[in-house]
Amino acid sequence: MRILNGAHTAMVLGAYLAGKSIVRECMEDPVICSFLNKALFDEIIPTLDLPRSELTAFAASVIDRFNNPYIDHRLLSIALNFTAKWKARVLPSVTEYVKRTGELPARLTFSFAAYAAFYRKGGEAVSDDEWVLDFFRAHANDDTKTFVHALVHNERMWGDALAGASAARQTSPIFSACIIQQAFQACLPALLCRQQKQLRLIGDR
Repeated sequence: MRILNGAHTAMVLGAYLAGKSIVRECMEDPVICSFLNKALFDEIIPTLDLPRSELTAFAASVIDRFNNPYIDHRLLSIALNFTAKWKARVLPSVTEYVKRTGELPARLTFSFAAYAAFYRKGGEAVSDDEWVLDFFRAHANDDTKTFVHALVHNERMWGDALAGASAARQTSPIFSACIIQQAFQACLPALLCRQQKQLRLIGDR
């Protein structure tokens, strides 16, 4: 689940904010495709204990599946009830990565920021449990720092996993600011190159 579904989930909302509508379009975009590959091979697979060769072979088959020209897998279909999906499919990789490296995985953190931006924007595209939507309505007018702090510390959504990672409190506002200010295309290439200084400059604008 953490490879197949985790990859889907990590990619989908950032790609949607960048103007994509189906998975195959994402795989045809070199920036998003590179993002997906790096999330899989650099941030998800290193948190799993199965043999590396087995994990990489399965990840390669997942990428082939995403490229299937006969399947139009819509991003908004994957995004239904996304809060629970991110918690189940991505959060375990985030927490394990922090445990093993002492750092926050940049691309999986970016997927959380995309989630925050997508839900905060609201609209008919967002479909989730009513209590989740109520949270975002209640914080619609917060500044970025206040909003992200409340989101990261929402134990009903995440337990204490995000709040327990001190790096999450420091990094998430940077990525959220990038996307909320609609700088996705500017900051994603920088993220792929791990140019953290550039990301901070974008987030401070």
